[in-house]
Amino acid sequence: MFTTEISKATFLRIKVEYFQMGQYVNLSDEYFSIQSPASLHDLLTAVMMSHPSISPQMMSTMLILVNGTPSKTSATLKDEDEVDLIPLVAGG
Repeated sequence: MFTTEISKATFLRIKVEYFQMGQYVNLSDEYFSIQSPASLHDLLTAVMMSHPSISPQMMSTMLILVNGTPSKTSATLKDEDEVDLIPLVAGG
């Protein structure tokens, strides 16, 4: 008789804030539940899947903050992190 260990997946709850993105997303913030371990890239992929109007090209031009600090997509996320998505706009 074999015994197998059933692994329980751990999930992270991450808040995403959308700044000045009303034409792309019809809300100012939302929470994502993603499996741990997770990188910022994993979260951004989930955001783009939930909101097809946000393209990878658009995402690559945004200022992305994790808990108020600019971060690379390879950054590891922790439970209850807050990610701010801020599109860079040119003014004149």
